[in-house]
Amino acid sequence: EEEIVCVAFLKAREKVRDLALILAPRHPKRAPEVAALLAARGIGFLRRTELSPSSPTQPVLLLDTVGELSGLFALASAAFVGGTLKPFGGHNLLEPLPFLVPVWFGPGHAAQKESAKLIVDHGCGRMVGDAGELADFIAEVAVDGPHAEEYRRNIRVFLALADVSLKANLDLI
Repeated sequence: EEEIVCVAFLKAREKVRDLALILAPRHPKRAPEVAALLAARGIGFLRRTELSPSSPTQPVLLLDTVGELSGLFALASAAFVGGTLKPFGGHNLLEPLPFLVPVWFGPGHAAQKESAKLIVDHGCGRMVGDAGELADFIAEVAVDGPHAEEYRRNIRVFLALADVSLKANLDLI
């Protein structure tokens, strides 16, 4: 899926010149493969393990570590959750929401059907089918303040409802 994400990123950068990407392969051991893909596409990147205060600015941060992704959502305007453009089943679609980050995902989200429905039904993100749709959604949230704010407002409402639902279920237990 990194190839599709790279294509979408390059398309979105045509509209949003200072757009940055944090690319987190599911398994950090794949970082060399993803680095080769970025280099082949001419996309400047820096590996997380090479990041220092004196590092040059690059448009892509390649996360080649474990346990840091959640904290990085706080820096994001939006998140694409992988494992969903191809029939891999998908990763945790809800993980970016506590950071008020809208979520995109692909049609291969079989393992996350309920989460995907909640996200779409509550206006916290949407499903995309290809690199073009992903690029459009990225640019929409990055450029258009009203759309981005609407997603954040919807996420706040969803999280409040989820919290009430959780408390009610805990009370029943």
